[in-house]
Amino acid sequence: MKLLKSLANIDLVISCSCLALLVFITFTNVILRYCFNAPYQWGEEVQMLLIVWVIWYGGSAAFRTGNQICVDMILGLLPKPVQKAANVVIFALSFAVLLFMFRQGMAYITQLFSTNRVTETLHIPRGFVYSCMPAGCLLMLLNMTWAFFRDFRKEESSDD
Repeated sequence: MKLLKSLANIDLVISCSCLALLVFITFTNVILRYCFNAPYQWGEEVQMLLIVWVIWYGGSAAFRTGNQICVDMILGLLPKPVQKAANVVIFALSFAVLLFMFRQGMAYITQLFSTNRVTETLHIPRGFVYSCMPAGCLLMLLNMTWAFFRDFRKEESSDD
């Protein structure tokens, strides 16, 4: 059970780790640049990788915890049956967009790996850098679906 819970939070662990590393690298690079005039040569490249990973894996965690940005003021003004229908439509549209992005991300990283594209300084395969896009989309799809059905069951039990 503990392993399952750890796996369920893998996106949060990856995102938080990348964010902590991003802050550390940025801070130390600023100190090295302005105090010693010797910044990391690879700093900007690693920061770009970490920002991308924080966004995709953090987005996945936000879907699971319900912390994604949304404006539900208008939805809250609607009658309950219309709210339920709107939530189903929003879920379906979000699912379709994430599925499209997953497929596009897979095609993109396949192209990057097949052309052996690497980053300029550290020569990290670009396919690895951008692999977080389809992985994040897949995790978002799973988390969004789980949260949708969890909330849907909660609404059903509160209506009784």
